[in-house]
Amino acid sequence: MTKYKNCILLCLLFYLLFRMFYCIYQS
Repeated sequence: MTKYKNCILLCLLFYLLFRMFYCIYQS
């Protein structure tokens, strides 16, 4: 269960980073 939760958190982190870079790139 913990391993699964860590995977979700990692995916969320990458998603947030991607969105941040995308916003910077667009502006």
